[in-house]
Amino acid sequence: MLQIQEALRAEAASEQTKIRQVLKYPATRRRLLIAATLGIAAQWSGNAVVSYYLTLVLDGVGITNPTHQSLINGGLQIFNLFATVSCGAMLVDKLGRRFLFLWSAMGMAIASSVSSRSH
Repeated sequence: MLQIQEALRAEAASEQTKIRQVLKYPATRRRLLIAATLGIAAQWSGNAVVSYYLTLVLDGVGITNPTHQSLINGGLQIFNLFATVSCGAMLVDKLGRRFLFLWSAMGMAIASSVSSRSH
């Protein structure tokens, strides 16, 4: 019970923090910049675009049957689940978040530059 009360007190105190106090220190400004940049990069990664336009792409390559399109979409989502669990969640403890983040960012940058050259 004491831990819950202390957590509630700490939460109430943190709600009173003004934005000026958050931006006061260079370290917190840097963290805020990193968080904002990660949010933007996550939106630019293209996962939602692939899911949204998948039916148009499949129509374009000749797969027009809705059942086949649904199966391909479902298979893609299942593949993404297994790739995330096996590559991301299992390797975090062994390699560390920073290492995985840096390698994934380099991989996305290389893939983006290769795909932009082909157009």
